[in-house]
Amino acid sequence: MPLIDDLTSLAAGRNILPSAFACPSFGQCNASTNGNMNGGSGCSMSFVGSKYGSFIPKIVCIGIDHRDNISNDYYQRTFNIIDYYQIQGHNFNPHYKGVVKTAAAFLGPQGAVCNTCWQTGQCRKAANPNTPDCVLDRIVQPNLVKCVPANVVNANSLATPTMMTNCARHLLAELLLIRPRLAIFHGAKLKRSFLNALATEGIQWANIQAPQIPHGAAVEVAGIDMLAFFFHHPARSMLARQWDDVVAPCLDYLQQIGEIA
Repeated sequence: MPLIDDLTSLAAGRNILPSAFACPSFGQCNASTNGNMNGGSGCSMSFVGSKYGSFIPKIVCIGIDHRDNISNDYYQRTFNIIDYYQIQGHNFNPHYKGVVKTAAAFLGPQGAVCNTCWQTGQCRKAANPNTPDCVLDRIVQPNLVKCVPANVVNANSLATPTMMTNCARHLLAELLLIRPRLAIFHGAKLKRSFLNALATEGIQWANIQAPQIPHGAAVEVAGIDMLAFFFHHPARSMLARQWDDVVAPCLDYLQQIGEIA
């Protein structure tokens, strides 16, 4: 996949590929976890849908971290997600159930085939490989934080503020390459780190002023022609509890301005 090749080259230039890990921020991040980082052994790249860019709008769904203390390059991460959900048919974990639900909604009619998948908890492609492209084929799913400390014991993120600050710069570099129109952050606490990364690079942003959108839930990043949305993480039903009051108004806004049908 050309896009994965481009992302791999980008990550290599930033020294964050697991196989040749030498992130310049590692010392700071490791200190912030009391020395519990283990370099490239806990670093994982982004999932890249095979049809990303073939459909409008281009969407990324950004999580906090990859949860497990494992390493994956872009190809490995992408294959593992597709194999686990689309081929083997395992139930979505709470994060990916939220990813599928959100991506289906923000893709509008193009995501309609997956509107029930997040409810049943399984990808329809596992039962019928000829099912039209699911939303996993059409999105990129990065995490703001690439590394996971070695002492992680469950799905709770151990990412420190230092890790989020430093790794947000790597995420921004990815976004500058793949150029999504809509970026959905699953984890409201990611907002500060991401906006600080924009400021560091001199990229302007502004809150979207729309009466139906709660203040601060959405920003326009004019410098990279991107709209960013900041929601709760899907775990523990946090995203579901704010769907009607926060997510749905953002979808209404996008329909009003013609971004989605």
